[in-house]
Amino acid sequence: MGFFAMSGSPITTSGMGIARGIAPGEGRPMYEITISVSSASDIVTARLAGREVAERAGFKSTDLTVVSTVISEMARNILESALPGEIAISICPESGKAGIVVIARTSLTKKFHELFFANRLRQSLDECKVDYRPGETILTIKKWVDVWAQ
Repeated sequence: MGFFAMSGSPITTSGMGIARGIAPGEGRPMYEITISVSSASDIVTARLAGREVAERAGFKSTDLTVVSTVISEMARNILESALPGEIAISICPESGKAGIVVIARTSLTKKFHELFFANRLRQSLDECKVDYRPGETILTIKKWVDVWAQ
């Protein structure tokens, strides 16, 4: 299954857990890819999917590397926890900005939060939020396209 990105061309979703199109709107994703993380190959899949989504959002050079590295680290932390988890990646327009939203869901509790925040790449993100729910931790990060760097 694929969806239509901003250019109208389908995004590749082979090897990914779930892919679904979401109607665009203010603050709502244009499309989303979700990858279940249960093996080392899922880390690579998440990283590549994140890079592709970030390119479609308009990220260039260094920011593409930052986005894919952060996604890789999030997926690695899920895998190392040996608990079920997934990564959802989407483009999200908000207040006239284009950006990428990455949501990591896992059964791991506060340690996931500590592992991620220990990462030096946290300063490269624009927003980061952790939500603890019974039996689940949800880490949401946002990075906006820097129009001045284009």
